[in-house]
Amino acid sequence: MYILERLNVQKKTESEYIKQKLINMGFQVIGEECTKNEEQQNIAELLQVENEKLKTELQELQTEYEKLKTELQGGNEYADTDGKTENVKEVTRGKK
Repeated sequence: MYILERLNVQKKTESEYIKQKLINMGFQVIGEECTKNEEQQNIAELLQVENEKLKTELQELQTEYEKLKTELQGGNEYADTDGKTENVKEVTRGKK
């Protein structure tokens, strides 16, 4: 019986969390009148926004990775932050 009560409380808590998240994003949730389909649609929109943010972040990380990879592999070249590549003279150490 305790497990069933615990699951019910957890389900209510998750539902309230989702509703609050949607309200914070500007969605209007009027009491309990929000039907299951509307709730699922709101959740889908929330997930889509989050997905777009993650895609943008991934793209930025991939760009940074490619910049660092080019810098390490090139030896005498490196990528500037503006995306251009400049030549850098090699420095050799030797006795005079």
